[in-house]
Amino acid sequence: QQISNVTSDSSLNHQTFHHIIQNTNHDLSHTTNDSNLIGYHGYFHGFVLSNSNRASPTNSNTQDNEKTNLFKYIETNIIGKDYIVNGPWGPRKMVYADYTASGRSLRFIENYIQNYVMPSYGNTHSENNACSLQTTVFRGEARTLVKKSVNATDNDVVIFTGTGSTGAIHKLVNTLHLNDEENRNKTVVFISAFEHHSNILPWKETGIEIVRIPCNKQGLLDQDVLKEKLEYYRNKIEKHILCTFNAASNVTGIRTDVDSVSTLVHQYDGWIFWDYAAAAPYVKIDMNPSETAYKDAVFISTHKFVGGPGTPGMMCQCFVIDFID
Repeated sequence: QQISNVTSDSSLNHQTFHHIIQNTNHDLSHTTNDSNLIGYHGYFHGFVLSNSNRASPTNSNTQDNEKTNLFKYIETNIIGKDYIVNGPWGPRKMVYADYTASGRSLRFIENYIQNYVMPSYGNTHSENNACSLQTTVFRGEARTLVKKSVNATDNDVVIFTGTGSTGAIHKLVNTLHLNDEENRNKTVVFISAFEHHSNILPWKETGIEIVRIPCNKQGLLDQDVLKEKLEYYRNKIEKHILCTFNAASNVTGIRTDVDSVSTLVHQYDGWIFWDYAAAAPYVKIDMNPSETAYKDAVFISTHKFVGGPGTPGMMCQCFVIDFID
């Protein structure tokens, strides 16, 4: 149904995500029991669609109402939101407060995957059958949507890899060939004092030199110390500098000023990588806010999003990221 024909030159007449979404609004209306939200699903998908016919809000009150309805629609579709836990004081309705570890599944997403993705699922590396071709098209369109959402350019790539940010970081470490002694000896890695172990161990296991940048009195990354270390390792030690920091702490929730830090690192020809594992579901990610504040790589743990369980890790990075030559 998704692919109507496959010609000898492998051209496809397929239904894209956008087309399928338009055709499945009726099905999605049955994923909620809240009668006040019936029909609202059209907007929920419309805010993703570039060709949506939904009129733009005319005032702030309309925008606020639409946001409220959107949040209600999502909340109503969380699988397990009414789950009962048997504890020492008897049965209690569960209150889930561990989104920094993992998000919760959404009924309308799971229904969509079951009804419109899995029937035509196939291996993406194959191009000799309809299912593989359709799945490859889905994956390619997903990459396009992600690139648009993080303001990526044609010089950036999106890689789905591994499990969460951990898999994405391992992929980057391997891409940089830091297990090679020559590369390792001419490179230094800066981390902060409040990194998750997934942004420490992959670098540490290579045996590379690691420098920890402390916090200031406000609990933020100390940019004065960072500047001192950048000057020292660039001008005196003459090593290539890789900085890998988290955009927000998964312990304190404190956010780092990613744009100012990125600009500072680039002033010393360093590369800046941002771990958005804890931050991505809640903040805007901009790969290219300016000519100096661009991010060389961003790690995203998509399973931490509401509706995210079952998704891979994700890395958005500059396409030219090889300094070996």
